[in-house]
Amino acid sequence: MSEELLINVSPMESRVAVLNNSVVSEIYIERHNKLGLVGNIYLGTVVRVLPGMQAAFVDIGQSRTAFLHVNDMRRAPRAVSTSNPAPTVSSSRSKLKSPKPPTVLTSMLVDGPDQVAQAQKQPLTDDNKDSNNSNNSNNSNTNNTVKNAVITALRNFPAIAASRYVSPAQTLAKLAVNGVTMPIPMVTQVAQSRDNLRAKKSVLATESDNLSPEFLGAEFLDSDLVEGEFLTAATSTTLSSDGLEADLERLEGLDSASPEVVGNAITQVDPVNKHQDKPKNAVPVQELIQHRLQEGQKLLVQVTKDQLGTKGARLTTNISLPSRYLVYLPSSEHIGISQRIDSEEERYRLKTELATLMANANLTGGLIARTAAERVPAAKLEEDIYYLVQLWRIIQARKIASSVSSQSAVLIYQELSLSLRALRDLVHVGTEKVMVDNEVVYNELRQFSKEFVPSIYERIGLYTGEQPLFDVHRVEEDLKDALKRRVDLKSGGYLIIDQTEAMTTIDVNTGSFVGGRSLEDTVYKTNLEATQAIAHHLRLRNLGGIIILDFIDMLEQQHKDDVLDNLQHQLSQDYAKTKITQVSELGLVEMTRKRTRESLEQQLCEPCQICQGRGFIKTAETVCFEIFREIMRCARTYNAPKKFTVVAHAAVIDLLLSSEADTVADLEYLVGRVITFEVESLYTQEQYDIVLD
Repeated sequence: MSEELLINVSPMESRVAVLNNSVVSEIYIERHNKLGLVGNIYLGTVVRVLPGMQAAFVDIGQSRTAFLHVNDMRRAPRAVSTSNPAPTVSSSRSKLKSPKPPTVLTSMLVDGPDQVAQAQKQPLTDDNKDSNNSNNSNNSNTNNTVKNAVITALRNFPAIAASRYVSPAQTLAKLAVNGVTMPIPMVTQVAQSRDNLRAKKSVLATESDNLSPEFLGAEFLDSDLVEGEFLTAATSTTLSSDGLEADLERLEGLDSASPEVVGNAITQVDPVNKHQDKPKNAVPVQELIQHRLQEGQKLLVQVTKDQLGTKGARLTTNISLPSRYLVYLPSSEHIGISQRIDSEEERYRLKTELATLMANANLTGGLIARTAAERVPAAKLEEDIYYLVQLWRIIQARKIASSVSSQSAVLIYQELSLSLRALRDLVHVGTEKVMVDNEVVYNELRQFSKEFVPSIYERIGLYTGEQPLFDVHRVEEDLKDALKRRVDLKSGGYLIIDQTEAMTTIDVNTGSFVGGRSLEDTVYKTNLEATQAIAHHLRLRNLGGIIILDFIDMLEQQHKDDVLDNLQHQLSQDYAKTKITQVSELGLVEMTRKRTRESLEQQLCEPCQICQGRGFIKTAETVCFEIFREIMRCARTYNAPKKFTVVAHAAVIDLLLSSEADTVADLEYLVGRVITFEVESLYTQEQYDIVLD
């Protein structure tokens, strides 16, 4: 599939069209007097906090205040003990590279259930000698020793404690790399309290004095890994020892085993305060937005969604800075890889190289490798990292300088222009050429590509023809068709696309297509053809939110499955994230498509001033009957007028003097007054006035 990028620049606006096989698949428009906000970073001011919605409104200098939900905020930091302050990431890294601590735990890693049982039979503290109940005492002291051992280890290695994306086995293996070992019972205890404690999100190193076995168990037992595995920004430790890898595999097996499988070798710890009922998904008090924000507070935020209709922009405090190959996440510790990179070998290479580069650059935060990073050498990735580091430093410096300003909102960072963003985000190895019709922008693109996208440098061309660039490639015609309600299919069928405030509906109809063999075959072929047109117009019109697809009813399940599979295949090339449900009994398919900017219709159109966006108006006959009722109402209310003068649209007056002439005569006789008519060309068909003379 050949792909081209066309860039049209005028004094009023910039437009970018993406052509696949000479057909317009996407179009981006940016008005120079109304630039998009997505990606911009502001130092805004909180103007209102709404605990009932767990959200806040932030002034960022736009016509409407922007919306910030608590889920789009960075996690609230835990209260730090003054006696044991939480170390910074840089200090934790220095500790990782420092010599082994003098305190080495006496408990050693064991090989299996038998050794575990044997180790548990041995007293771990001197207090066991004075206990009346040896079993209970052994269990209690084992738990206390394990707890103290973990606390000591995590104090010495806070970076390991801060890593949230590791399994219990990986955590123990990391500690073992640094010379710290501990008994296996810690891995499997407190399994029954996992679900009630997953909401706890603190860093263990900051509250190690007050940690209960219940809390520790939840942290160590949470093995739901997020992409990034154990190579995170918090640590550069690698598992290179063969013996350590064997221990890791053994621990992974125990981590996933249930207490019933392991048997009596597992020490179960009674949860602390087990009689207190706690909500399963309880939100810590410090996570509530009313405890994190207050009115008048200044906040660094980034726009994730433009203003849509009457809604303000959507914000987040989790800043992300994109470059050609990477996205930098200053407030995260996650190393992620684009889902469009399928090769497991390439994904592993990118993860390991990014972890190494971050450690070498002493970079805190997280990174995401974009699709363009596939097969890119480490040297190019390193250039991107240093560019992002420098950009983040500039943003921080501007934030500090603007924090003393009296302005309620300050623009800290503005996203690139549309043409440069297109070159950064839309160009890939399959792009054959990029054509631009403005010489100034052409030179900017060449300079930008030379620094960031050298592979496309020779494919950027300047269009100098007399006929407009978009006219040559029929983009203007496709743009007009994209605003129509009806979309005709080649077979004779058609789609009806209606966009509303709540959702978008697409109705499939056979139209003039009569098929050949049977009704089921005709319906099946029409629906299959419609899937391609639907996917095309979702991208072209940039339709988002909830979308209802009303396919023609099919009887055979195989036909329904084929239509759904074909729709998913057509949407696989869409940059926006989509989610599709199954075909219902009525032939309806519910789907969602991520929406970050206005649709084409919202960008280029406005509600009709006559119908107020309804799409229809009252008929002339309906308006005539309304006029008759109003005249009768006025006749009963006012006795003084000798005649009534009706002022209305020409179509209404024509109907009153022709088809409704007899009704007018009867009405004059009924009210006992003369009725005259006057045409007003400025009135709409629904407007009229009755003048009392």
